[in-house]
Amino acid sequence: VHDIPDIAVTIVDGLYENLLHDLCSGEIDLIVGSIRGGLLPTSVTTEKLVDDSLAVVARFDHPIFNLPRVGIDDVRASKWILPRKGAPLREHFDDLLRANGLPTPRTVIEVDSLTAIRSFLLADDWLAVVSRSQVYYEVRQNILKLVAVFPTSVSRPVGLTLRKDYMPSRSVQLLIEHLRSVATDMMQLPAV
Repeated sequence: VHDIPDIAVTIVDGLYENLLHDLCSGEIDLIVGSIRGGLLPTSVTTEKLVDDSLAVVARFDHPIFNLPRVGIDDVRASKWILPRKGAPLREHFDDLLRANGLPTPRTVIEVDSLTAIRSFLLADDWLAVVSRSQVYYEVRQNILKLVAVFPTSVSRPVGLTLRKDYMPSRSVQLLIEHLRSVATDMMQLPAV
């Protein structure tokens, strides 16, 4: 934004299906987020920027961190904050549960808002399934901690979704170039 004076940028946060509708109808210019290959109409195209891995996190002083080693049994009865059913991150988490012979947690709040997730995490003893990039800075600042209970190799592609026939304005093209640059920088960041 600093490259273009007097520009107005609107960030629309919402359900993927609604964003995709707005993209196809020309209401928004692009979607930045997880790439959902099987759900896309032929009128859109995607560009992968990074692979983002699944993370289980809790607030820094969660009682789970008092255990000598956190195992699957330790998190079985936990309260969980999960992405809504059908979201790619939720599907990855559900696959991990099945692979480890675990049932879906009993106490679950389904939340798509990162602000709400942070609020719940900081207020009580919840565990949350998020992408690592979403909590990178909170983990670095020791506000949240990773709960090492599942393999970290589970990842999803994150990138841009655009209409195939879209001709971006100069300001949108600069935004896309900036996003590509940030993605390259993210690949250089140390793991948390």
